[in-house]
Amino acid sequence: HFMKDISAETELHCPKECQCFDLQVTCPTLTDDILNVPADTRYIVLEQELICEDVRLQKLLQLAKKGHIKLVGRCRRNGLSKLVLLKDLINLFPRQVDDNPFNSLGIRTRRTNRYLSRFHIYLKDGLTSTDGIVIVRRGSIFQQGTICDYSWNMADADVVCRQLGFLSATSAIGTTAQFPSDPAFITALTCNGDEEIIDQCNIARIHPSRRCWKPQGPASVQCKLENHDYTILKNSPVDCDFYYGFCGWTNSGSWKWSWHGGKGHSGHLISDVPFIFIHKSPKEIYLLQGILSSPILRATSTDNSIYISYSIAKSSRFEAAIELRYRYMGENAYTLIQSSMSHADGVWRSYTTNNFQVDNNFRIEIYSAMARYASLSYGSFGLRTLQIHGASPVERNNGIPPTLIITVILICLIPILVIVGLYLRRRKLIHDRCNSNLPRTDITNNNLAGPTEPPPNYEDVVAVSPPASDNISPRA
Repeated sequence: HFMKDISAETELHCPKECQCFDLQVTCPTLTDDILNVPADTRYIVLEQELICEDVRLQKLLQLAKKGHIKLVGRCRRNGLSKLVLLKDLINLFPRQVDDNPFNSLGIRTRRTNRYLSRFHIYLKDGLTSTDGIVIVRRGSIFQQGTICDYSWNMADADVVCRQLGFLSATSAIGTTAQFPSDPAFITALTCNGDEEIIDQCNIARIHPSRRCWKPQGPASVQCKLENHDYTILKNSPVDCDFYYGFCGWTNSGSWKWSWHGGKGHSGHLISDVPFIFIHKSPKEIYLLQGILSSPILRATSTDNSIYISYSIAKSSRFEAAIELRYRYMGENAYTLIQSSMSHADGVWRSYTTNNFQVDNNFRIEIYSAMARYASLSYGSFGLRTLQIHGASPVERNNGIPPTLIITVILICLIPILVIVGLYLRRRKLIHDRCNSNLPRTDITNNNLAGPTEPPPNYEDVVAVSPPASDNISPRA
């Protein structure tokens, strides 16, 4: 009878379409009530291949980590061929699973080390912090010098400015009239314009003690800063042409977006106006993932309906999974808007999404991913214009709230009032004590009626007083 009760209780808590037997739960698919497993479960076997971003799977991973339950199964990232074992995903929590789980699994990602260049670059002898002669250093101060002006152009200047943290270059000015004291460290730098660090370019080095050959001089550059004034026309997060920068959108992940100056700048994509892009070279055989996220947005239309229009282009051999989606604040799950944006070609074309409705504050995300060993896929994918209709950024109150001001004032006033009260109380006590020690005077109405007589003279008082007796009687 006891075993029968146990069996009945176990069957009652077993998820639908699943089999619960001997501390193990086996399910052919991921059901909605997958969390309703027996309390003594130690193994959960999922036979179907899952999607790593599924909200139910994320909740199951949290349950497994909390209850020390081993998961058997695998999931696939959207747009990627790489399979991930569920037992490996458990170690990702409390981090978000869909950010970049492959980094935590020990899989090498090229872009995580992409910005760790072998060379340290800084500008010298410039009028401002954004221009000057390019100085390259490797290792110690004894291995540093300039870049010779041989075939120096805007493509090389763009890469140097990106490595320095600027958007791009506004001018590539190679000085040939002066020969500074710094030796030449790089004879020639040849870049395509899409690179992010000079390590990806062709570098011809010479001995650091030599000088650039005449008439070559040191290469100099002028870089462009991003404009963070989002009130400027076409620089808003919901109405952006990327002329001043990224319009408040932020990069995350191992595959980051870069800025292109448009006309006069080289690369795989050609445009007369600035745009942003992601680039992949044939030598990169590592997994690439990245998310371009908007600031926090809210719906402004009456029915909370939103649609997005954008202009994109890509090079002919570029193939990657690029998704347009939105995510509510505080949630890990996302909703897909456009499943594939990589259907564009080398010509800039405009697209418009279908209407979708939101119920809360949200972010728009552009997710990009490319599988490992995709050496045949290389090039760039560009985004030139982006408009989010029916939405506006959530204004952040950078000022001090009035309630906080009142609270601070009260906190400051209370000690002052207490100190003043104690001081007045002590002063009153001292005053009362002094009055109690003084002799009391009988003040009557008669005394107050007229002026008082002056005190008698001392000599008169002595004359009137009777003489003291010489006989002093002894004390009894």
